[in-house]
Formats: sequence, structure tokens, C-alpha cells
Amino acid sequence: MRILIANAPFKGTMSAPEAAGCIRDGLLAGNPNLEVTLCPVTDGGEGTLECLAGRPGARWIELPTVDAFQDPISARILDLGDGTFAVESAMSVGLPIQPRLDPLAANTRGVGLMIAHALDLGARRILLALGGSATSDGGTGMAQALGINFLDEQGEVITPGGAALERVAQIDTSKRDPRLRRDVVIGLTDVRAPFLGPGGSALFYAAQKGATLDGQKRLEAGGRNYLDVLIKSGFIAGEEPGDGAAGGMGLAVRALLGGRLESGAEMVLTACDFDHLLEEADLVITGEGCLDNQTAQGKAPMAVLQAARRRGIPCIAIAGKLGADIRELMSQGYARILTTASAPCQVAPTPEQARLKLMETARRLAALID
Repeated sequence: MRILIANAPFKGTMSAPEAAGCIRDGLLAGNPNLEVTLCPVTDGGEGTLECLAGRPGARWIELPTVDAFQDPISARILDLGDGTFAVESAMSVGLPIQPRLDPLAANTRGVGLMIAHALDLGARRILLALGGSATSDGGTGMAQALGINFLDEQGEVITPGGAALERVAQIDTSKRDPRLRRDVVIGLTDVRAPFLGPGGSALFYAAQKGATLDGQKRLEAGGRNYLDVLIKSGFIAGEEPGDGAAGGMGLAVRALLGGRLESGAEMVLTACDFDHLLEEADLVITGEGCLDNQTAQGKAPMAVLQAARRRGIPCIAIAGKLGADIRELMSQGYARILTTASAPCQVAPTPEQARLKLMETARRLAALID
């Protein structure tokens, strides 16, 4: 039996490569005769570069940038060869690395600085992984780092941040970096979140970034003002799915950087030559930290399932936990969905506990594989 393991990160406990290794070790402990190939994947959020780093010729580059509150930090980008670079927004504005959480003040300038560094190194295409940000500034900080200024009613330059969106009256692109030609930047999104509304960057996602209810309402109102200015100024015709990715960075990629948005999961699978790996597989195992109805909206385990089904290969999913309502997910066609959680638990497992649980689940699965 030839098994292809193509799992996403188990967020908070394991990266995608670490989780793939645990599944492999558990399978082989249960059945040492299995042939196992690893292809850890992501859906465009945190961990994307770590998965792409396995490509032949990929090279890490460390560079200076700033966090969401403008404190100097170091981050890494990935040179994939042929003029393609990968940048991960979470490397500079990710939730876990911030000194505090305040989406009204945080901005994305650090991401723009990383994009500028990639352009300085000769990038002709930049894959920008969007996800896990501590920001809700609509990508204005990122855009400002690339020469785009935001002005208030008096024509004064605004310092970007979530709270500043309500003051945007004009957008000056006269000094935009000329290297930002059409489709140079490709934003990779994990879910097709809208910018505004109940499922958008402010009302749905800002709470996990530290926003109070009043803060969410203020971010929503500011975002509506910002979107109106973009539309009235002719940058875009209207909102599109994915614009709300990473606190609205998706919107800025499309409206101000001349880029486009694509499914992060599909892009990563293509970059990993996933279809070729499927040619040698009898069974695919995927999974992530939590499987729920958001998974069915285009996240990595769903993209893996769809690719496997196109070739008639059964696919099993393993999750750290299952969401309360997974009816839509159950109908998608997984051969089996397993969870490492033996019972509901109020205390999250430590990384070591999570690894052991995942290995044990894979060991038990091996006994069911012919």
C-alpha cells in the first residue's frame, strides 16, 4: 500500500512537516510494510513558506523588517528560483509574534518592506501568503511601504492602522513602486473571506486580534469608508471574495498593488507537483488542527480531497478536533474522518501531547489499512 500524506499545520502545536512526520511514524509503527511519501501542504496562511522550502533549489533569505507596531525584527522570505519569491505576511505581522494585540493601531508596513526586498532581489513574481495577521488595516501599511499614500480631507498623509481607515479621503499612487506591474503580486488566501459584513475582516476576524465589540464596529465603519474611496477613485469596481484575507490585505493586493488573489491551497499543491505524487498513491491522508465547515470552503484538506477524488484515490482526514457542525464537511467524500481527541477537553494539549496523540491515531489507522 502506497500512502501519500498531505496534511496542513496543526496550528498551535505542529507545523505541517512536523505533523506529516508524526503521521508517518504512527503508520509505520502500526504497519512497517507501508510505503509512505510526505507532502506537507498549507492553504496560503502561516507555514506556507516552510512547505514550499522543500522545492528543489529553494533558498531562504533573512532580511530586516518591522512587526505590526513598527518595532524592528528579522524575517525570512523564500527564493523559489526563476524570479519567483514567496513572502508570508505572518512572518512580520503574525499574531504569535506581536508584543500586544491592538488591531486599531497595528499596521502591515512590515509586509510591504518584505515585498520591496523581494523586488530589490529581482523578483518578477511574488507569492504573498495571507493569513494569521494581527492587523485590520486593509493593507494600507503594506501599500504605504511601496510608495502609496493615504490622505485625509485636508490632504495630510495618514499613518496607517485599523483606526485610520475611517479618515481616508484620498489615495495617492503617484509614487507607487514602478516594479509593481500587473500580477507581479499574487495573494494566496486560505478562505474566501469578504472585506465587510458578518463574515468579514472586522466583524468576524478582528475579535481574535484583540478587538472589542466597539472596536469591531469602528473597524467595520472605517473599512466601509476605505472601500468607498477605492471604488469612487476607480481602483476597483467593488468587493470580491478573498478581499478580507489577513485583515484586508487581500483587498489592497487587488486594488492597489496590481495583483490578483488565488486559492492558497491550489497554488501550494501546484508548486509541490501534487498531481505527479498522486500517480504513485493508493491512499491519501490529509488533515489539520481543526476540521469544521470552514474546511469545506477551500482550505488545504479540501483541496487535497478534491485532487485525490479526481484520480479516484480514497482520502482519509485526521484532525486534532472536529467543529461542532461538520455536516457539510462530512458530505464532501472523505473515506473516513478521524480525530486525535479521545473526548471533549477544555484544556488544549501541549505540543508534545498533540504529537503523541497524532502518532497513536495514525498507528490505529494503520491497522485498518489493507
